[in-house]
Amino acid sequence: KFLYNICNKNTVKNVDDLTYEVQQYCIYS
Repeated sequence: KFLYNICNKNTVKNVDDLTYEVQQYCIYS
C-alpha cells in the first residue's frame, strides 16, 4: 500500500530519489 500511495498520490516529487525497484513498480503496476 505504501508504494501504491507513492505512485498514485505523487508523494515523491523526485523519481530519481526512488530505487530502481520502486521505479519499475510505479511504471508497470
